[in-house]
Amino acid sequence: MKRFTVIIIMIFVCSLLLFGCGKKEKELTMDDFISAFEEDSISVDSENEPFYQMISAKNGVTFDYESKTVIYEYSSAKDLNEAIASNDYMKEWAVNGKFVLECSDDDVIEIFNNVK
Repeated sequence: MKRFTVIIIMIFVCSLLLFGCGKKEKELTMDDFISAFEEDSISVDSENEPFYQMISAKNGVTFDYESKTVIYEYSSAKDLNEAIASNDYMKEWAVNGKFVLECSDDDVIEIFNNVK
C-alpha cells in the first residue's frame, strides 16, 4: 500500500512539473519591432516623433522610409481594440499584439506581421 501511495505521489509531482511549468509566450516590445525593421535597413526617424497621444497610444515610433511608417504601442490589446473601434481610419492598419502599424506598403506590413 505504501508503494502504491508513493507511486501516485510521484506521478502527481511529475505531472505538475510537466504541465505547470509550461512555456510562457514572450510579450512583444517596441524594441522587437525596431530591431526587425533595422534588420531590413529601415531606421528610426528620431526627428519626427508621432503624436501617439492623439489616438490614445502610450508610445509611438516613426521610421525613415519612403512612405509614412509609424508603429503605435498600446498598454494592452483591449486598449488597442477600443482605439480602433473609435477611429475608423485605424481599421485598415495592421495589428500585432498590442501594436498597430500605420503604413500601406506591403513589404513593411510583412516585416511588422513577422515579428514574434
